[in-house]
Amino acid sequence: GCYYHKHDVARVSGQDLSKVERPDAVNLEWARKRAHIAVVEGKYFNRREPKGGRDERLFKVLDKHERQFLPASADDLHFAVVSARRANDEDGLRNICLVEAQLRAAGATPVWYVDAASFLAYKALGLKVKVGGKLVPARNMALRDAARRGKPCVQVSDDIQRWDYYIGDMAKSRDLFAGNDAARAAQRIRLSPVGAARFLVAKMRAAAHTAEKGAPAPRLAGVYPLGNLGQAFCTKPVTPDSFILGDFFVADPSPVRFDTRFQLKEDYD
Repeated sequence: GCYYHKHDVARVSGQDLSKVERPDAVNLEWARKRAHIAVVEGKYFNRREPKGGRDERLFKVLDKHERQFLPASADDLHFAVVSARRANDEDGLRNICLVEAQLRAAGATPVWYVDAASFLAYKALGLKVKVGGKLVPARNMALRDAARRGKPCVQVSDDIQRWDYYIGDMAKSRDLFAGNDAARAAQRIRLSPVGAARFLVAKMRAAAHTAEKGAPAPRLAGVYPLGNLGQAFCTKPVTPDSFILGDFFVADPSPVRFDTRFQLKEDYD
């Protein structure tokens, strides 16, 4: 097929098309059809192929003991995307395609836990969908589903753009300028979401295996909660007592659940 720019059509037809716009309903219907095609093809909204991650480079960071606990593939994990009302506008549909394509390219078929009102809209895109309800019940449903399958639960936000890991020396002092210098000197590795999840599981289970008898063993692993690389390089690469946000985490099967009495704040800045 072919298309024509609006300014070219206006020049040839002699019409003023500057104020001609498609109705919102037409725009949304087009975006949903476009997103459906992208999901079926396993591509981004713009029909481009997702880029592969350098996961094997990441796994070299693991020591010999940790590599024993590295899951073999995406099949060993339960991937859950908690989402709501994203299929009702073009930006949301773009994000859906972005997350789904990156997971599928790495071998995962995620389950989308969505609100009841949006179930049919997500289903029509070709996604694997369950009604999860509100945020906390949806997260707990995903944890239960993973536990029934005997697999770690990987919970993913519905608008993550990419997964990166930085390899380099930590800052020599807890000073932001030193952290920025260390970050600039570090090597950035683009990862797949599956590779990132497998890495977290290996780190978590290796730590649990070496925990002293009677000591609490980790069951939850996540990523640094901020985009400030300077601050990240002022902290330890792995800590047992830092904040874990909901955008991307791995939970080993356990009886622990999110407290339904609390309202979670998802955005952390």
